[in-house]
Amino acid sequence: MKFHFVDSHTASDPGSRRAIRRHVMKGKNLGRTIQGRGRKHAAAQEPKIFEGVQKKEKLGDLVVARRERDVRVDSDGSTLVFPEIVPHDVLGSPSSPFAGEEYTYFAFPIQFTPSMRYMVYQFHTAVCDAIYPSFFCSRTEQVGSPWFKYMVSDQAFLHCLLAMVATYLNLFRKPDCEPLEATRHFSQTLRLINPKLMQPTPPQDSTIAIIISLAIHSKLIRDPPKCSMHLDGLQRLVDLRGGLSEISESNRALLHKILRTDIELAISLGARTRYGVGGLTAATPGPTAARILRYPLNQMCEPLRHMTREMLALCRQPGKAKMVALQYQDILIWLWQRLIDFAPLSEKRPLDPLDDIWHLSLLTFLATITWPTSFLRGLNCGLLQKLLRERIDSKVLLERGDDYRALWFLDRLCLCHVVRGR
Repeated sequence: MKFHFVDSHTASDPGSRRAIRRHVMKGKNLGRTIQGRGRKHAAAQEPKIFEGVQKKEKLGDLVVARRERDVRVDSDGSTLVFPEIVPHDVLGSPSSPFAGEEYTYFAFPIQFTPSMRYMVYQFHTAVCDAIYPSFFCSRTEQVGSPWFKYMVSDQAFLHCLLAMVATYLNLFRKPDCEPLEATRHFSQTLRLINPKLMQPTPPQDSTIAIIISLAIHSKLIRDPPKCSMHLDGLQRLVDLRGGLSEISESNRALLHKILRTDIELAISLGARTRYGVGGLTAATPGPTAARILRYPLNQMCEPLRHMTREMLALCRQPGKAKMVALQYQDILIWLWQRLIDFAPLSEKRPLDPLDDIWHLSLLTFLATITWPTSFLRGLNCGLLQKLLRERIDSKVLLERGDDYRALWFLDRLCLCHVVRGR
């Protein structure tokens, strides 16, 4: 459209002014559809019963467009991240059709395609839902902000994250096969992190997070020796930082990640935790002294009675005021560490059969809260399931009388829940 220059000092006839207005309105309404004033020009209204179908069709077009916009190579000319995942991209949720679009506002060290953004978003959402269940706690910015900062600033961390996303997605398709995409990104991670580990300066939080992710990956592919090796290396990095107390003050979410990995390895191997509670002093809300245990639960040793009262208080939390996400993790980690170190599964068990079976039952119940999927429970609780099944099959509680029959049924129900995911 050409520009028209008008000299306002010169007189203009009505026709010229009309032409000027028409020209201005033409530019203002360019690309717009002007609806007629009369009803005869109005478009026919479709019934609302097709509204859901129309939304689904638009959503399908959005996913197709997202795939078509995917670039097949990175900026450095290498193969696209997640090439084998893009063809299997799932239909987005109607409530959030633009999941992951917020990542478009930031510059990452690696070029993100629309499918990559969607997969990273889904991975982050699934992990947060598992670690911070909504019926126990409410999430805050402290939960995700540290990891997002590492994604933007540290290329090694971003490669490690993409490898974990590929591993996570592969667990639901080919759990016994390591995806090539994960191997590629882990190789890039190790290449970038080695120079950082050789420096004499204390390691950054992102470097520690990478080592923890490597340990978690080893657990997911069922390689406990490699997981222990990564945790040994992590111990040296933590010492260079001044211990867990320093990390606890600066980054509690990172501390929780360290302690959760330590707990998962300890429960699967039947060993003691190497870090303990890491300086955590947590207790469930409410006065524990007022929680009286009835017979025969009051016949257990004092440490187990105390842990039972704490877990009963935790079970009363849903429906009440929600805890902060980090506070919930403080309590959960504290309960795990106390129960594991009370009697490690591969070491000498309590002499009293009631203490022995109830300790296994508390661990099993805590596993159903911590790991919501049967896959994760099977990954971490194989030894625990074996010991609890042996105790239940022995029927040692039934030999003590009818008062213990309810406990025996409760233990059996607990075992069925953790094995079958009911």
